[in-house]
Amino acid sequence: MDPFEELKDRFLHFKNQVYLENLDHYQNLSDNQTPKFMVIACADSRVCPSSILGFQPGEAFTIRNIANLVPPFQHGASEVSAGLEFAVNSLQVANILVVGHSRCGGIRALMSMKRADKSKSFIKDWVSIGKTARLSTEAVAGNLNFELQCKHCEKMMKTDIPHSNLFKELLGN
Repeated sequence: MDPFEELKDRFLHFKNQVYLENLDHYQNLSDNQTPKFMVIACADSRVCPSSILGFQPGEAFTIRNIANLVPPFQHGASEVSAGLEFAVNSLQVANILVVGHSRCGGIRALMSMKRADKSKSFIKDWVSIGKTARLSTEAVAGNLNFELQCKHCEKMMKTDIPHSNLFKELLGN
């Protein structure tokens, strides 16, 4: 089957089986959204935060990007900072969740970067936001093989949050 025909069939199934059967709920959502969570997750097609965490429409305002990165405030405007500002200030979201995962291609790209490499690419520029986690990983786990270094860096990304100024700025603290 043509992939776009398959998507059309999925949409029609949703419209006829889910949307129409829950019309009141979806009409309420069309008037406003009051999500409990903002989720920043990796764009990896294997990891869907709504499926994994069981979110229903209207429960989570979600941004997905390579390696679920949040740029530091000093980097200026980005889709992530704009999304955070909108979620916190306009939607009054109280819970912000940054969701990582194992075997992340973005983390692999970050860990593969060579210090002397001056080549340009969108991916390299983006994942370089996590440079501090890469350097910490190299310092602590540089003796491990590449796979284990990537695993360590994925765990580092959970704790190495140099962008706390962004959250402070958004929250007015």
